[in-house]
Amino acid sequence: SCTLHVYGSAAFDSGSGAAYASASASVSIQHGTLLASATGFEAPLIDPFPTTLATSWSVIDTLGGTTTLARDLVLRGVTPGLLHTARGAPAATLGDSPGDGQQPWLMALEAPPSGSCGSCLGRIGSLALASHTCALAENGQLRCWGSNDDGQVGDGSVLDQHFPAFVCASGSYNGNDCVPLAGIAMVAAGDSHTCALRGSGQVVCWGNNNSGRLGDGTTDSHLNPVTVCATGDLPHGTCVPLTNVAAIAAGAAHSCALRSDGNVACWGFGWVGQLGSGSSFLYTSSHPDSVCSTGSTLAGTCVPMPNATALAAGNQHTCAIVENGSVKCWGVDVQAQLGAGVSSSLQHNPVTVCVTGSTAGNCDPLTGAFALAAGAQHTCALLQDGHVRCWGIRDQLGTGAAFAAAFSAHPVPVCRTGSSADATCSELDQVAAIAAGNAHTCALRESGEVLCWGSNLRGALGNGQQSEVRYNPVVVCRSGSTDGGDCAPLSGTAAIAAGDQHSCALRDDGSMQCWGKGDEGQLGDPRAGGIFSALHPGGVCLTTVDNLCVPLEDAALRQCVALVVEVAP
Repeated sequence: SCTLHVYGSAAFDSGSGAAYASASASVSIQHGTLLASATGFEAPLIDPFPTTLATSWSVIDTLGGTTTLARDLVLRGVTPGLLHTARGAPAATLGDSPGDGQQPWLMALEAPPSGSCGSCLGRIGSLALASHTCALAENGQLRCWGSNDDGQVGDGSVLDQHFPAFVCASGSYNGNDCVPLAGIAMVAAGDSHTCALRGSGQVVCWGNNNSGRLGDGTTDSHLNPVTVCATGDLPHGTCVPLTNVAAIAAGAAHSCALRSDGNVACWGFGWVGQLGSGSSFLYTSSHPDSVCSTGSTLAGTCVPMPNATALAAGNQHTCAIVENGSVKCWGVDVQAQLGAGVSSSLQHNPVTVCVTGSTAGNCDPLTGAFALAAGAQHTCALLQDGHVRCWGIRDQLGTGAAFAAAFSAHPVPVCRTGSSADATCSELDQVAAIAAGNAHTCALRESGEVLCWGSNLRGALGNGQQSEVRYNPVVVCRSGSTDGGDCAPLSGTAAIAAGDQHSCALRDDGSMQCWGKGDEGQLGDPRAGGIFSALHPGGVCLTTVDNLCVPLEDAALRQCVALVVEVAP
């Protein structure tokens, strides 16, 4: 549980001496299923249809002009793997005449002293993976490990890291002069770059900067974090930081930010439409450009896409949840990963994901989505009812081998057995979180069980096997094999992440385990690296002593952790 502190003020005409019987505060909890209580009121709040929790204060005008309002809300049953935020909105106030009062403004923020979430700012246990891995601790510091050719680990070097290394705001981990990056609320990783969201709402990025994917106004790569600039650039001291960011996502060579007003901005490589800016000719941007419902940022005709609540970035496409839990996507569509009912070459503006029909004519939109995951050529949505829908290339859909088409341009159910194409589909249910890697997907069930499907070339599915494709979800096994019938299922999982050819899990006890490809250190255990794969989950090690793992089990990671792994092209 976490405590959310809601505060604000009520302003009124102090000259009239008006008395206010009450000032009501409404709080909507978004992105997740949880319980909230205040002054004895407790109710489940379920997205994507936020329920309003109302609480009130007595406000008496003492000619002071402004009265402060405050209330603590206790959030219980937070769903692992999802982003939880709360927004305050004013209700009516009372006075002796309509002009006497103004509606109060309210803000909501997590209260670290009274809650167990520390500095996670309401973002609880979100996970994602690729060829380097990053873990966000409760204290707002980051550790990364794995592939580091372009400095994407952020430790000031270009050496692959087999143990978790601090991301350094300046200095170098290897040089022992590292000043750890701090105050981080969220992290996202691309092919060879990484971005982090500060608690202040600004964004920093590091690593490869080809096509401007770091967003600092240049194309110069950086081994330590640099600020994303709305305008200007760092070398000339003219950077105006991008602000009011609520969430971030990173693709292979582009990055995106969801702003607090519901608009989305992207930067980096945009040749195939993944920036959503409407610009179609060999376009790149080293500054954030608005995602445009219609028109083009470049031509000045952009109508910004409104009301986004969540983001996911694949290799060369991007998706967002918007109003009513519907989904819009843009970028490459050669395998129908945009879900718009047809397979086109690419889309430079967002198109709607359609259950039936197509955006071009008779689209019946997908609704009820509250979490997204995007891979190289597929996209998945976790629905409010705990089921999963995927679209794009066949091998990653989890629909069953009987799904004969090369791809699906509409969302199809993920089936534990059988196929979505016939009546034998037994849908995967009670899913709490999803994560997509390059060519595989994993789901965390409410029971703590993890299942994965898609490419298992290097053991990324964790079922004790490799060099295969699984068309239905298989159980991740601590030991044994799903097919051998001796699988000891991984349990007690709080959050999951999926990367290029490996996956990771955060356990309830605060430990982290990874499996799959490990030759670049991405598993966090050099004993599982080399040319070999780990076919079962193994612990992430801070170091090894006499060939024994000293596990990464920082208690600060237990409540508020984000794992991100780059999705390689």
